[in-house]
Amino acid sequence: MLSMKECPICGSESRQVDARSAQGVREAYETYYGQSYPGDDFYDYAQLRCSQCAFEFFDPMRPGSNAFYKWMTLQKGYYPSHRWEWPETLAMIKAGGGKTVLEVGCGAGDFMALACQQLPANRIVGVDTTATSVEKCRARGLEVFCGDLDSFLESIKSTGERFDVAVAFHCLEHVPDPKGFVRAMQRVLNAKGKIFLSTPYSPMSFEEAWFDPLNHPPHHLGRWNVKAYRALAQAVGMEVSFHMAPPTRPRDSFILNIKLHYFGSSLRANRWDVFGFILTHPLAAWRLWKQARRRAREQVEGMPLSDGVLVRLKMK
Repeated sequence: MLSMKECPICGSESRQVDARSAQGVREAYETYYGQSYPGDDFYDYAQLRCSQCAFEFFDPMRPGSNAFYKWMTLQKGYYPSHRWEWPETLAMIKAGGGKTVLEVGCGAGDFMALACQQLPANRIVGVDTTATSVEKCRARGLEVFCGDLDSFLESIKSTGERFDVAVAFHCLEHVPDPKGFVRAMQRVLNAKGKIFLSTPYSPMSFEEAWFDPLNHPPHHLGRWNVKAYRALAQAVGMEVSFHMAPPTRPRDSFILNIKLHYFGSSLRANRWDVFGFILTHPLAAWRLWKQARRRAREQVEGMPLSDGVLVRLKMK
């Protein structure tokens, strides 16, 4: 537990706080999805936390392959049909008068489709590296570029096209160079452009009760909080503001933690299973209830702490 490495956001010293083996992560995925991944994307890694901005990242910062993400995107429920941050973002785009929008990591195109409905006069363009996702978008009549952000920038180099808004929902935690990723997003913006980012907010409410394999490599490579986002904004020369997801009620968090910790990620336990656990394990139940109550009292920027955050970055 003595490993140290420079923070990729602020450059400060970071210290190891945890470690996982490739075999352990593979087994966690198999339990989560009920099937094994045939590829070789799992690896041993250390989890580190920056001493200054509290950004948590992994060593090595090695993302999953295209084959891994093709497999992931075929899993049931991987792409949610709706996210709480989408209407929040669209409302701010409307209020700011943005007319051209680029979504990085557009997935199956659900946000783009919603944006086309609510911003009918706007130009909405998507970028994604997963070919099967791009095919789904194009089948819906959406304009999507297949490739990474650098490739897209090269493709519009001759036209000089720039956007009023660039959005990336649940992408930043997947990239090995988050600062470089945001700087690339800056390059697609006009002089007064804005960036909207959303990620999980770490630590998440259930982490004391259950290990979430999807919030670790090769899926997630970074874990975000307010201090880390402020350091990122300073590093790229932008102003930052925060919007938190609706908070989970203590009762719901308490029940979820019992189900995850004692009945597994399938969440097949019913209310009688939960009630039986409380009766037979009162001390453990009391500990989980205190965790849920403590979490409910915590705040970020005057907002109740939640498991998700939407961040707006704008040019100074």
